[in-house]
Amino acid sequence: MDISGIQIVESNIVTGEDSSTEEHEESAERIIKGRTTFKEVLDWGLPREEIEAVIGEKLPATDMTIRDWVAQKGLDFGSIKEALQAKVDAI
Repeated sequence: MDISGIQIVESNIVTGEDSSTEEHEESAERIIKGRTTFKEVLDWGLPREEIEAVIGEKLPATDMTIRDWVAQKGLDFGSIKEALQAKVDAI
């Protein structure tokens, strides 16, 4: 079999890096959304004590989303989100 006429073509595979970059940019914006965890807010520089002052108790597991915690407590996500967002914006 003569393969001298075969040309090897490398494929260009989309790796999905754009979507992860986009998610990272959203986090860099420091906007509290439904999927935002307490850890993210801590990583943005908001001290634990300020978060606890807003939520009225000790900080729960940091991998928990704020929305899930609010739902467990039967509170209004919007009011907690706004109070935390104001503190994040002040950093």
